Order: sequence, then C-alpha cells, then structure tokens
Amino acid sequence: MKKKIDFCFECYDDVEYEVTEVNKKVKVKDIFLEVKLFEAHCKKCGSLMIVRDLERKNDKIIYDAYKAKKGLMTGKEIVELREKYGLSAVAFAKILGLGEKNVTRYETGAIQTDSVDGYFRMAKNEEEFWKRYKEKRNLLVTKERLQADTKLKEYESLFSPVIVKFDESSVVDDCSFRRKGQVFPNEKRPMVLYRVPLI
Repeated sequence: MKKKIDFCFECYDDVEYEVTEVNKKVKVKDIFLEVKLFEAHCKKCGSLMIVRDLERKNDKIIYDAYKAKKGLMTGKEIVELREKYGLSAVAFAKILGLGEKNVTRYETGAIQTDSVDGYFRMAKNEEEFWKRYKEKRNLLVTKERLQADTKLKEYESLFSPVIVKFDESSVVDDCSFRRKGQVFPNEKRPMVLYRVPLI
C-alpha cells in the first residue's frame, strides 16, 4: 500500500499523514450545508495539513451537496448520464451545444446554471437525446461517433415494430400510449406502425 506523504508546514518537511472523515457545516452562496469532508493530519506532529487531492475531493463533495439541495444534477449524475451514451465529455458537450470544456467542469464540481442544467435533464430523455445526436453526430470525431452509434443501435434494439388498427369507434388517444412508454406518431391513420418496447 502506497504511503500518504505531503508537506507539513509545522514540521517543515515531507511527512506521512492520515485521513479522517469529519462532519462540517459549510456555506455555499446562500445555503448552509452539512457535509462529511476529509481532513489530513500529520502523523509526526498531529497538525492539520493541506493536501491538494483532498481539497479537490472536498470541493466536489460540497458543490455536489449544493447542487442536490438546489435541484441541479450532481457531477456524478452527469458522468453516469454521459457514459450511458458512450460519449467523452467533449463529445457530449458538442451534442448538447455546450462549450467543449464545460461538461468536464460540471462533472468535477463547478455549479451549472438552471439553463445548462436543462440541457442535462433533456439528455435524460433517451428518445430526445438520440434525436439530437442524429442531427449533430457529424460534429464528432470518427472514434466517438462509432462508440455512440453502437449505443444508439442498442437503444433501438429495445423496440419492436407492431401494427395497431384504429376504427372510428376506438377510444384510444395519444396520452394513453405515451403513459405506457410507447412512441406515438403525430397523426392517426387507419393502419399505423408503432415502436413498442420489448418486454
């Protein structure tokens, strides 16, 4: 196991440290949060140390707690959503129409605006995301496009075409189909092809 070593300003030397979890009350913008953070203590003198990696980890914990409190998607949720589509942060940003470095920033702790969060929430709707992907896939490099195309085929394979007949006495409306998770066309015709999720 690798030793945890960093610079201690009290000992004025590189020393081993141990990490503990502590409950802290912090304020971010207008909100007070109670979070569990990491602290590093020098094994030699016991004083509190500043360790960059732990500071970055703590920042992410704090900002994700703030996002959750504000109803914004957390960094972890954004990463999981992006990976579901088989895209890098840059490729995901291109499809959503965000700055190329922005997705990485939001994944690692930066707080997105409500409007940017709206793009991420739109991407949670798979049908809407893949529609957008098809429009913008040419913005991606070949490797990214091939990876995402594989995920798109997996998504499309979850549906099976079926024929549904309608007559004038039929009491079926668009909403009842949407509630069942079926993809419904814009207009009704005597014979309509639907994509219905396989069970």
